[in-house]
Amino acid sequence: MIINKLYILLIVFYFNHSYSEEYIEINYKGIEGVILCEEYFSLRYRETYNIYNLSFKEVYELENYLERSENRYPSYFRKYQGLIKDGKKYINIKLINPVYKHQYSPNWKEDKTVYIHECNTRTIVYSFSEKKIIMNKLNECGD
Repeated sequence: MIINKLYILLIVFYFNHSYSEEYIEINYKGIEGVILCEEYFSLRYRETYNIYNLSFKEVYELENYLERSENRYPSYFRKYQGLIKDGKKYINIKLINPVYKHQYSPNWKEDKTVYIHECNTRTIVYSFSEKKIIMNKLNECGD
């Protein structure tokens, strides 16, 4: 009886922990990235943007698309964010050039400033309904 209760508590703890993560690490053919969960973003950000938790399958679909294109950016670190706008799903990716990784906190995966100041990052937006990239922009910052 006690073992059953402990088992149930462990399962509840596991599910609470797994759903309260801010990001999930992913590695696609040597390309390091994180899938950002809703908990990663502030309440104010979530009230402004309709965010959803991406699946690995959705990220793989995008990476397969990039792999077939000329602009794969294999050395860039990635932060994947799921967005819904007008009932359509999108992936918004922030690509961080390893040369500029130092401008973020020691752990770029946890650093939330990439959405505040986007200096020296690249933003790519992929539309699931159109099956193509609808935006590919380099965010340069001058002196």
